[in-house]
Amino acid sequence: MVLAALSSGPAEGADTRLRYDFGAAEIYSQDVYRIGEDWIDDYITSLALNCGLNVATARSDSEFVYAPAYFAYAEHTDLDHLDHRYRGVWNVRPGPRSTFALYQGVSVNSRQAGFADLDGAGSEAGQPVLGRGDRERQTRRTAWELGPEWSRAQTARTTISLQGLVRSESYNRDEFIDSDQVGLEGSVSVAVGRGQSVGGRIRGDHYRFSGGATVQAAAYDQFFSTVVTWSKVATERFSLAADAGAFRASGEELEPGLGPTADFSGSWRWRRSSLALGLGLGYSSGGGLSSATRSERGDITYYVAWGSGFEASIHGTHIMRDPVQKGSGETLQGRSFALTLQKMWKPGWGFGAGVSGLRQEQERGRSLSYGEATAGLLFRPPVRVDRRPQPVP
Repeated sequence: MVLAALSSGPAEGADTRLRYDFGAAEIYSQDVYRIGEDWIDDYITSLALNCGLNVATARSDSEFVYAPAYFAYAEHTDLDHLDHRYRGVWNVRPGPRSTFALYQGVSVNSRQAGFADLDGAGSEAGQPVLGRGDRERQTRRTAWELGPEWSRAQTARTTISLQGLVRSESYNRDEFIDSDQVGLEGSVSVAVGRGQSVGGRIRGDHYRFSGGATVQAAAYDQFFSTVVTWSKVATERFSLAADAGAFRASGEELEPGLGPTADFSGSWRWRRSSLALGLGLGYSSGGGLSSATRSERGDITYYVAWGSGFEASIHGTHIMRDPVQKGSGETLQGRSFALTLQKMWKPGWGFGAGVSGLRQEQERGRSLSYGEATAGLLFRPPVRVDRRPQPVP
C-alpha cells in the first residue's frame, strides 16, 4: 500500500490542468517473498509519485496518468524495484449525438500486496497473488491494454454502443502462463423513466495462452455472453447498475461449458462520506496461474471525512477462480481488507497510516496469509478548479 492519491494542482491555461502528488512511507510487511510458509518479514521504504494531465477542449476531454513507485527493502535488498503504471483516456464528441473514447493502460509490476495492485492494465476482476521468486530472479509482470469505445444516441431515449479490447499479460518466469485477449462488445440502452434505463449486451472474447509449466494442452479460449441490463442514476446522490445473463465457453477438444454472468455496482454519496459496492460473476484469465476460468469478485469501500482535513477509508475485496468444468482444474479464493487514516493540512502536507491483511487459499496449491502496516508523509497541492470551455453545438 502506498500512501499517495491523485489530486489537482495549478496549471497554465483554462483548458489544461496538471495534477500531482508524492509521498514517502515506511511499510512493515510479512511474507515478503509471498511463499506462504516460514514468514520472512521486512521493512520497506517506498517513494511514490502520481502525475496526471487533463486537457479539455470544446469537443474533447483527455486524461493521462503516470504513477511510478520505488520500493527499497531493509534486509532483502534483492527485492528492491521500481514499478510503473500508466492509464490514459481520450474522449471526443464527433457530433451532437455521438462520442468516441480510447482507453490505454500499461503496467510493469513486481510487488503485490492485494488483489487489485496490478490492475493498471490487465484483468479488471482482480488478480491472484503470485510468488516473488528467488534472489536470482523475482517475478515481473508486464501488461498492456487498448480499448476503443463508440456510442451514439439513436433517439432521445435509445443509445447504442460498440466497445473493443486488446489486452496482453506476460511474465518473466516460465512457470507462469502468459495470455493475450481480444474482445468485442455491443450494447443498447433505452431510457424508461426518470433516471432509469434498461437494455442488453452481447460480448465475445478470444484468449491465447502460452508458456507456463502447467499450461493445459487443451484450454477454453473462446467465450460468448449475452446479458440484460438495468441502471438508475440520481444526480449527486446515488447510482445503481445491474445485469444478468449467461456465457458459453469453448475450446479445441473440449466440451462446451456454460455459466452465469452477473454484475452489480452501486455508489451512494452523502455530505462528507461515500459508499461504493461492486459484485461480479463471469469469466477471466487465470492471472498467470491457469488459463481462463470462472471468476467471482466483490468489492466494498466506505470513505468518510471529518473535522479539519481528517479522512478515513475501509476497503474489502473477495475473489474466487473456478475451472469452467468442475474437476478440470483448481479452485482459488481470497479475501483482503485495508484500513487507512489520513490528516491533511492546508499547505498540502499530510500524514497517513494504514493496516491491511490478505488470505488466499488454493485447493491443491500453496496458501498465503500475511499483513502489512504503513505510515508515511505525502504532499498534495491545493485544488484549483478551472472553467471548462463551452461545448460546440
